[in-house]
Amino acid sequence: MVQRAPSPESDPDAYVEYISRYGMPTAPQVALAAGLARAWFKPKFVGLENLPDKPALLIGNHAFMAVDAALFHLYLYYDHGRYVKGLGDKSLFANTHYAAIAHAMGGVSGQAPIVERLMARGDDLLLYPGGAYESVKPLEARYQLQWKQRYGFVKLAAKAGYTVVPVASVGPDEYYDHAMSSQALFNSAPVKLLMKNGLLPKDLRPDLVPPIPAGMLGGLLPKPKTTYFAIGAPIDLAQYHGKTLSTQKLTALRRQFATAIEKEIQGLLLLREQERHQDSAGSVLCRSQSVAPGGAYEDFATDASDSDSSSFVIAERASTSRCTSAALGARWDRPRVRAIGGRASPRRAEQ
Repeated sequence: MVQRAPSPESDPDAYVEYISRYGMPTAPQVALAAGLARAWFKPKFVGLENLPDKPALLIGNHAFMAVDAALFHLYLYYDHGRYVKGLGDKSLFANTHYAAIAHAMGGVSGQAPIVERLMARGDDLLLYPGGAYESVKPLEARYQLQWKQRYGFVKLAAKAGYTVVPVASVGPDEYYDHAMSSQALFNSAPVKLLMKNGLLPKDLRPDLVPPIPAGMLGGLLPKPKTTYFAIGAPIDLAQYHGKTLSTQKLTALRRQFATAIEKEIQGLLLLREQERHQDSAGSVLCRSQSVAPGGAYEDFATDASDSDSSSFVIAERASTSRCTSAALGARWDRPRVRAIGGRASPRRAEQ
């Protein structure tokens, strides 16, 4: 029989104590699953040096079916020794069986009282502010943030004086096409019948109804896509510790977080195009756009006929090939783009 967790709403202290029993699972079957996923998705991390040596709230873009969260969480721990708790929508933890699996894999119900207590303990947390709504977005909204008017996570992080780390993923949004959209499925007769008969909640939200996925060969198996993860520069909120911020300031911080994530997404998309061009042509041309101090991204061009040679650097394909310019610096230096290796046992990241 599955043990029911204490209620996060009525007894947040007991709930936090309950979830503190769980660490990252290391059973052989989990290691096997990690190895299979590694071979299928070939995950790569960029910017690991940006992980602070103090507790942080990692926030990023969310992909369809939330596969990105599982992969990021898994490999950040297995290969780099950083264990983060993933904050999820409270409605997802209403089902006892799902909640048990989520808790065992590091998932936590993300209500404000729980987050406050976890931050007070100094836990590393992973949050996708777009939540379920962003994870079931239409195909045309791939790699776009869908945050609506959510500010709660900004308030909590600022009041705790936490460090916020923008993260991004590219690849997971392309694991699946949609055989039927989320809205069409929600409005379908079978779903309405299930809701009427109590087999689905009568107050079921449309954003919690996922599209019908179409993966490899139109089935449920995700398409094999190289998956990129980026970790951006940390944003320290220590100056706001214990303070209640104005709506204007919260809006500015929220915009700062979103802009940082969007920059990481664009950087990964450009990096992927660079690597694809290297694979197909053996070299890549890199053109520097306006690069601000601290590292805005460069535009990776694929047209070798461009005559403006002064703005391009040819990076020959080699084991230490790199796409660099004076402005680009180390941020997208090719040797820093590290394919995660074949280990199943965790290790601590080098400080």
